[in-house]
Amino acid sequence: MAQKGRRPTARAGGVPLAAAKYERSIGRSGIIVPMRKITLLITLLFCLTLTGSTALSQTNIQVYLPLIANLDTSAWLGPDGGSVVAVALDPQNPETVYAGTWGRGVFKSVDGGASWLPATNGLDNLYIQSLAVDPLVPSVLYAGTYKDGMYKSLDGGQSWFAINTNIQAEAIVYTIAIDRSDSNYIYTVSYTHLPAHETP
Repeated sequence: MAQKGRRPTARAGGVPLAAAKYERSIGRSGIIVPMRKITLLITLLFCLTLTGSTALSQTNIQVYLPLIANLDTSAWLGPDGGSVVAVALDPQNPETVYAGTWGRGVFKSVDGGASWLPATNGLDNLYIQSLAVDPLVPSVLYAGTYKDGMYKSLDGGQSWFAINTNIQAEAIVYTIAIDRSDSNYIYTVSYTHLPAHETP
């Protein structure tokens, strides 16, 4: 007879009864889970599976499971060479895309990025930092460079020329923004290292 205030000390096969209830639910990881919780979990998963299957069959919802594909070869789209540091879209034709690269100049795509061609004629500096397309006249482009100021194209990137009036020498042009209501107003963020005795 068990003493008052103490659990029964009867044993089942040499194992205390309190431990025997949990013994069957010990997995390979060694974690002890009560059998009641395991039964409840299995029942819940089963019900959710039936409910989900019924709902999907009634609403004709297609479910796509993620798969891991091990491809032997990769499909290279370009641009070829140089890290892409700036991208600009034609606001009137989203299939036309421009990419500015670090060391290979500007590339242009007219098929939404499926293929690329270089657009560097007239660019004396191929280290591009920023790109912008005129929102009102998309054939007009601007390219900011690393330590060579800005360049402009009037023909969709076929040719470029420098426009560094009022821009400090060896300027790094990080950002270009064009006024959407009047594209004659162009804003830039640039940096130029000046000697200690000079001021901006």
